Amino acid sequence: MGPALMTTVPRSARTSKSWGSAAGRRSLTIACAFIDRYTADLDAYVAHKAHVQQLARDTAARVARLPIDVGVNRTDDLAHGNIYLTVTGTSAEAGDDGEVGRGNRTSGLITPYRVMSIEAAAGKNPLTHTGKLYNIMASSIASTLIETVAGITAADCVLVSEIGHPVANPTIVDVAISGLPMSNQLQTTVADIVKQQTSHVSDLTHALLQRRVTVF
Repeated sequence: MGPALMTTVPRSARTSKSWGSAAGRRSLTIACAFIDRYTADLDAYVAHKAHVQQLARDTAARVARLPIDVGVNRTDDLAHGNIYLTVTGTSAEAGDDGEVGRGNRTSGLITPYRVMSIEAAAGKNPLTHTGKLYNIMASSIASTLIETVAGITAADCVLVSEIGHPVANPTIVDVAISGLPMSNQLQTTVADIVKQQTSHVSDLTHALLQRRVTVF
């Protein structure tokens, strides 16, 4: 969709991010920064968003031939003028990109044959950036399972966010364990541990700010 987006929506950034999920419902979230000098007012911004949304729907219908829910810049608050409008077309203006190597993992290991995130945890804000919080939280959930449930020899945890959703409410939680069969009782234990950690995300934020938790 990139070349088509630049051709038909020149006021958009050269880079945009998209996130897709087929868990429960088919959804596509697009983060697309618009450039201020090409956006006359709020009405123009809304029109630009609608165009990108329709372009994504048309592309999905042509490629996947399936209905899909498409959201563009889901965290916009039009009533208060809080929109994804930039000067250069990049989120770097907000100081939230972090120039760090993506090889720095929260576990201290680079494991291409195991579950891992391509997001760098360092250089991200500790309040809302799931690239930092979910990396640490997923590692903590996996470690807690191994430490507290006798018989579990290995655990992987994947947490997936969606723009516009609360950080404490991951869109997808996928936990895989080795050493024990996944019984109903174990499922309950896993769910309790996940809920306990995700619901206390503010505690993790404070721990990061106080440097009681490190990212690599």
